[in-house]
Parts: sequence; structure tokens; C-alpha cells
Amino acid sequence: MLYDRADSGRKLAEKLMMYQSHNPIVIGIPKGGMVVAAEIAQALGAPLDTIVVHQLIAPGQVAIGAVAPNGVRVLDRELINEKGIETDTIDKLTGYGLTEIQRKLERYRQDLPMPDIQGRVVIMVDDGLEDDLHAWAAVRSVKKLNPAKVVFATPTGAPEIIEALSNAVDDLVTLEAPNDFVSLARQYKVFYDVKDQDVIDLLQKLGMASSKA
Repeated sequence: MLYDRADSGRKLAEKLMMYQSHNPIVIGIPKGGMVVAAEIAQALGAPLDTIVVHQLIAPGQVAIGAVAPNGVRVLDRELINEKGIETDTIDKLTGYGLTEIQRKLERYRQDLPMPDIQGRVVIMVDDGLEDDLHAWAAVRSVKKLNPAKVVFATPTGAPEIIEALSNAVDDLVTLEAPNDFVSLARQYKVFYDVKDQDVIDLLQKLGMASSKA
């Protein structure tokens, strides 16, 4: 069992030191992933940024996909067909999701500039992989910005999701992938809700503007 997000971030940072000399940028996935990402950014002396992914929840509380910046949408077509969810419903959920993403990014970044990641090594970080659509959307969104390399770091996750995602990135670093993975919360000894203000504070401390000061 992992202790908490911060401790896991420090342990992941040890495995990521090979990228320290590559001028990386660390991108955390809110909210919990930002705590892990902050520890990695500090250890590598890299700037911290964020990406917001919005889950698409159809009537009946069915998760059918996710949207991310740069117009990325990932859908579970099999589930959509099984539930008979109409295209109009999906499009409305998508529009709302993209609006929410923009609102949250503006709130999180405050006055921080948008990072230019073209040609850079990007280390994407989440606190665990229990939703493959969420992770896929985040990775595809970042790849649209033409980074030199995409590395995904996460303390834990379901083995099948970690294996699948590893084929979509240049490197995937993790601490554990237990076969009995049930939920993210059960993998940590200390697991708590991360607030929006926590994300804002981390970006103000370690974001692009502070890295240039």
C-alpha cells in the first residue's frame, strides 16, 4: 500500500531523474495528480502545469467518454451502442464538457501563461489509473501540441489500463500495478480530497511564471 500522494510523488521522482537534464515540463492531472506532480516538478527542477479532463456522464450516471483541451474526445463506442445513447446527447455533453474545461483552466492558472511544450519532454502525472478514457484523453490532448516525448508517471493503477496506456506513450513509470486493484482510494493509506485552491496554490508556487523568476 502507498502512503500518500506526496510520498508517492517523491518515489516516482527517483525513477524519473534520467529526464532531469532534458528540460522537462511536468503536467499534473487535477485534482489528486497535481499533488504527485508537484513533488516530481520540485525534485527535477521543472516547471509545473496542468491539464483538465472532463468525463462525459450520460443519463443514468453512465460514463461514456471524456473530453480534453485541443478538441480531444474519447468515447466508449461499445457502451454507447449498448445503452442506445443518441448522438445529440453526446454532442451536448461534449459542448458542456469543453466549456467546463476552459472555465477550470482559467481558474487554476489564474495569471500564469500557457506553456509551449512543442519539442519538449512532457511528464504527465496522475495519482492513479482506474479510468482508461480519462488518461487516453489527456495523453492525446498533449500529443497534439507536438512534444518531443511523452512520459506518463503514476503511483498505481489497474494492470490492464497501465499496460494499454504504456503503448500510447514513450515511457510509463509506476510504483505498483496490483492484480487486486479495486479503487484508487484503497491503494493509499492516507487518501483525502484535493481542493481547487490546492491546485491553484501549487501552480502559483511551481508554475511557468515562478520558474522564470
